[in-house]
Amino acid sequence: MLLLYTNIDITKIYKLFFLLKKRFIKIRGSLHDRNDSGVRDIDERIIRRINFAKTMRAAGMSIESLLKYIQLFDSQEDNLEQQKDLLKQQVEIMREKRDDIQYAIDHLEFKIEHFDDHMFKSEEKLKKLEKNNM
Repeated sequence: MLLLYTNIDITKIYKLFFLLKKRFIKIRGSLHDRNDSGVRDIDERIIRRINFAKTMRAAGMSIESLLKYIQLFDSQEDNLEQQKDLLKQQVEIMREKRDDIQYAIDHLEFKIEHFDDHMFKSEEKLKKLEKNNM
């Protein structure tokens, strides 16, 4: 199975992988680090968790929230509502970021559209102010 490619710092993925692996070992008992050929032996569960973690990190979820989600998932208790709440919180964070980015895009587009009649005049005034303060 191929891992999803994202632009995430590889050291963070490496640390997260070993946190996930450590938790996995606690649950399953033991996991052989390498097979007879010397290749790291990683099963489907670990790959799925890494892909989930990478996707959530790409979505902006903090390591702390991600680990909390994994702890809830691994717990013997029924934590579905708490898991769902964490995902809802992440969606809200992403919506806020999207809105901030959209505001900035709209602002830049306005400045581009009105560059000649607005920006040029504003920049000229700013240059005069800066020149007077020197």
